[in-house]
Amino acid sequence: MKKIVYLLLLPGLQQVYAQDAVWTLQSAIRYAQEHNPGLKTAALDARSSKMAYAYSTYNRLPSLSLNTNYGGNYGRSINPTTNAFEQTRFSSVGLSAGANVLLFGWFEKKYAIDKSRLQYQSAGLQVAQQKEELVLTVATAYLRVLLSREQVATMRQQIAISQAGKDRIIKLMEAGKSNVLERSQAATQLSADSSAYFQSLLNQEQAMLDLKVILNLDPGLEMEIGELAAETAGFIEQPVAEEIYQVALLHMPEIRNHFLQTKLAQKEIALSKTNLYPKLSLYVSSGTNYSSSFYEMLPNGGAQLMSFGRQLRNNRAQSVSVGLSVPLFNNLSTRQAIRSAQLALEKVAMEQEASRLKLKQAIYKAVIDYELGRQKYLAAENALSHAGLAFKAAEIRFAGGFINHFEYLTEQNKLLKIRNEVTALKYEFYFKKLVIDYYKGAFNTD
Repeated sequence: MKKIVYLLLLPGLQQVYAQDAVWTLQSAIRYAQEHNPGLKTAALDARSSKMAYAYSTYNRLPSLSLNTNYGGNYGRSINPTTNAFEQTRFSSVGLSAGANVLLFGWFEKKYAIDKSRLQYQSAGLQVAQQKEELVLTVATAYLRVLLSREQVATMRQQIAISQAGKDRIIKLMEAGKSNVLERSQAATQLSADSSAYFQSLLNQEQAMLDLKVILNLDPGLEMEIGELAAETAGFIEQPVAEEIYQVALLHMPEIRNHFLQTKLAQKEIALSKTNLYPKLSLYVSSGTNYSSSFYEMLPNGGAQLMSFGRQLRNNRAQSVSVGLSVPLFNNLSTRQAIRSAQLALEKVAMEQEASRLKLKQAIYKAVIDYELGRQKYLAAENALSHAGLAFKAAEIRFAGGFINHFEYLTEQNKLLKIRNEVTALKYEFYFKKLVIDYYKGAFNTD
């Protein structure tokens, strides 16, 4: 009873855990890889390939069969026990067993098993490839949530500044040191900032919804997103594209799968060629019969129906034979299969070369993008520092009456613009760093 109650409560407990737990980038990636519907389907295909491979290993065993038959005969027919024609009515029972095995078929069975094994391994790599491709998809959505959240915080801060500015203008008007124009400018600025704030909230909700869709979560589920780990947010030593490429060749599932596809095409050629040569097989059979018309002579000169057991023992027969199958002509289907397999091998080789080149180009571009993103981010942070100093100076000058409110708002909006640029460049840089880590194998599922 307790177990049943636990099972009924389990979905609710999982939901509570999902609400209370802080989602990190790693946990989001791991969850997506475990619950993505497309990955589940691919995993089922891989299991099916594994079963097919396991089944193919049994093809080396002999084929065994057991047969029995019962019949009634009327009129002139052959008695199965005497092999003579009889004009009588009788019933008969036959029992037989047979086995056959391929003694030598130019390694046909071995090549078929190797082919099935390679197909199983290829299916596993396809699952791994989908898992790794999901990494960047989750990372993009996760960083968008962090970006939108920081933009919301920036707009809250901006509204506080604009509200303080509006309050200051109202006090100055009461003291006769400001005018309606400056009050209108302050109110307009506050309204614009409020509108931008609500837009940032909508962007945050949309980013969160996109992440939930990727994670296959209930859209109404509450999620708490954690900050990036220090190693993710920090800088790395200047990456070397060629070194990353050599590492990626060893772990990227797509590249490894192309290698398997090459071996698979080679096995297909070898398997097709076995149909050109003779095959040697062994056949073994054993059988016995019973007939209701089979009589045995008695010492006194009489006759009686031989018992069922004695007939089965006396009528036993065995045979052993060797068969040689020589292919002479099959409408050139074997030759056509070989040519098709050879063309498939050439195609795989071309795809493998193209995939390697595409990977190399992507890595070199990722390294360039990382360095460019790093420089742009550092330059933007430097600009933000100067913009902050300029705004503080504008606040002091505005309070002292050295600049008007419009000039003060100009510096305030400059600071907001640069803050938003720095935030966007920061998360863009984080993503480019994640791409470098991705090619280095940091998210490898093996």
